[in-house]
Amino acid sequence: MPARMNRTDTLAPVVPPAHSSGNNGSPAPPQEVKANILLVDDRADKLLAVESILASLNQNIVKARSGKEALRHLLHQEFAVILMDVSMPCMDGFETASLIRKRPSSEQTPIIFITSINTSENHIARGYSLGAVDYMLMPLVPEILRSKVSVLVELQKKSELIRRQSEQLRHLEESRHQHSRGDEPDFVCYKCLGCKCSGLFRRSYECGRRRSQPGSLAD
Repeated sequence: MPARMNRTDTLAPVVPPAHSSGNNGSPAPPQEVKANILLVDDRADKLLAVESILASLNQNIVKARSGKEALRHLLHQEFAVILMDVSMPCMDGFETASLIRKRPSSEQTPIIFITSINTSENHIARGYSLGAVDYMLMPLVPEILRSKVSVLVELQKKSELIRRQSEQLRHLEESRHQHSRGDEPDFVCYKCLGCKCSGLFRRSYECGRRRSQPGSLAD
């Protein structure tokens, strides 16, 4: 007859697999999520110039050659900031911004207008009235542009982190609520034929019954 099992070694909770670790055995650091930056301009040379300025930020840069293309990107992706030329054919930057603001998913996305013409106060005021956070004139100063975009990228990342933490807290509260009602999580009994046992380090009715059946492990 097999030896009697101790109370402390009868049941053990299911342990999730450990995260991959580095060479020294410590957990591998979480991989940083890159933010999306949308550049909108009908001129390829200007897109390339702005992209080269922002390359050192090491974020995902998405380019659009028209307002319509920019709107298509916004259907499938979220962006930390949009840098948009004011003067574009067919649909200019102001019209594009107006449509962006009408979509719930992008109504709060920061927009920086970039232009080399129409620098009057009325024109600039129109840009701000459409929700722009900044209005930059050509030629761009690389250090200033990088600084402005970097701040917006960090704000978006922190907002996303807060959102995820809130979601985790919500799931935790739901789990605690279920536990308070008696809906305890299942634990696997490694030494009594793998039956499901409710409770940590204690025999449940189900476990005791399964073990008392013919052919199961004896007390």
